[in-house]
Amino acid sequence: MGDKLKTAQEEMLAEQKEEIVKAIRKSLFDVFSLSDNQEQLFDLVSRLGKRDMVLRDLAHDQQNLKSAGLRVAEDLDSLSHQTLYVGTDVLKYMGLSVASMDQAVRNLDERKKEIAQDEQTEGIYDLNVTARMLMQAMKNAEKSCSGTGMEKMFEKMKSMCDKQSGINQQTQQLGQCDGQGMELTMSQQAALQRLAAEQEALRKSLSELESEFGNRSEILGRMGELGDEMKKVVEDFEKLRIDQTTVDRQKKILSRLLDAEKSMRERDYSRQRRAEVGEDVVRTSPQQLSPEAARKASARDDLTRFMQEAYPKEYEQMIKDYFKALSDERMKR
Repeated sequence: MGDKLKTAQEEMLAEQKEEIVKAIRKSLFDVFSLSDNQEQLFDLVSRLGKRDMVLRDLAHDQQNLKSAGLRVAEDLDSLSHQTLYVGTDVLKYMGLSVASMDQAVRNLDERKKEIAQDEQTEGIYDLNVTARMLMQAMKNAEKSCSGTGMEKMFEKMKSMCDKQSGINQQTQQLGQCDGQGMELTMSQQAALQRLAAEQEALRKSLSELESEFGNRSEILGRMGELGDEMKKVVEDFEKLRIDQTTVDRQKKILSRLLDAEKSMRERDYSRQRRAEVGEDVVRTSPQQLSPEAARKASARDDLTRFMQEAYPKEYEQMIKDYFKALSDERMKR
């Protein structure tokens, strides 16, 4: 009976991971398409005069791209609630790209060509950053058990709690000292230096956890402030000082870490209780520009541009397959 339950759970996690990876891949290709279309529109604008009346006509195309960008941003926001690997940084850069598109719409409508092109360039850059982050998110999800990233974060948080608890216990065993070093033996001074190194290592681990999972405030709380508290403890240890403030600060750090661990347990339990088969929502792809404009853009140039970006090596074939399909689609028009 136990083996059957374990097998069923593993199958459920595998299906969950497959759905999450599939959703990330779809969003990634949507971002690719959006960036490609934005580049085409940029090229069209560059061929016009500074005050050309056609700029106003292209404002409509830019508005279409902005609308498509908003749809992608909504998808990413929904995805960020399913997996920790799609973090706030992804949402931030996608939001910046949409904001740039919005400004480009206004400037094209006002026939401010150069300003519009600056905004379009910013939008393309932010889209490419978003794409790189999504590639890394997909890579992380593929390596995980469930695709959510929760189990990995929980494992790291538990380890941090255990380490902080150990540091606190060793600190209390040493007792209080005034920082002059006169009351401490050589072995005690060495112990404080070792604890300073351990606390600093833990502070760096916290910072890495923030970077990896996008500073999830709904789970981790204000980890930046917690890192500052750890730094103050390190400074006390380096000065060979332990007072009540140091001890209280350590208790606060451990309490915050335990709260974060509890929050993760509750979030994971709630997610499992609500788990259900995701609805396959059919969304339209970002609107294409006019057929004439699309044919003028070279898929080979687009591929070269994307491959020059710092994308993970293992995704080169995926990018090539995408642009091959894009090129084949253009040839049919």
